[in-house]
Order: sequence, then structure tokens, then C-alpha cells
Amino acid sequence: MSLHAHIMVAVQRHHNKYSASKLTNKTGEAGDEVGVATKRKAHPGFKAVQGKIQAEGYSRKVAEAILAARTRHASTSAKRANLHLSKVKD
Repeated sequence: MSLHAHIMVAVQRHHNKYSASKLTNKTGEAGDEVGVATKRKAHPGFKAVQGKIQAEGYSRKVAEAILAARTRHASTSAKRANLHLSKVKD
């Protein structure tokens, strides 16, 4: 498998793991029902996120590539909330 294919698979796995909706049902338990969104925590920082990706068993370069790819594909509302997302080069 080429490095590019390996990175794309890793990006997809990482995206699926961390992009689950943070919704709770009316009792406050996490569930499938659409309810009230929980308050999100502040972003831990790019180096911390890269470290978490590395802890999953990826090399430093692959972790950087995964983080950069997910950052480039961030939603418009996320970019409005965190202007540092727009600084990542293509």
C-alpha cells in the first residue's frame, strides 16, 4: 500500500472515531436520540492532537498528515470559531 493510501485510510479511521455527534437524550445520557447538544470543550491544541494520533500507533509524519488533512476539511463554522484552521496550507 502506498504512503498516500495508508494516510487516507488512517484519516478515515481517525475521522470516524472522533467525529461522532455529541448529542444526549433528555435524561442526559449519550444515545441515538436527537436531544440537547452537550457543551464542547476548548480545543487542546494541534501538538496535543498530533500526540494523540501518534499514541494510536502512527508515525510523527503520518500523524501530521492526518491532522493537516482533517484541518483542511474542517467545516466553515469550525473555521469561523477557530481562525487558526485557515492557516494550514494545502
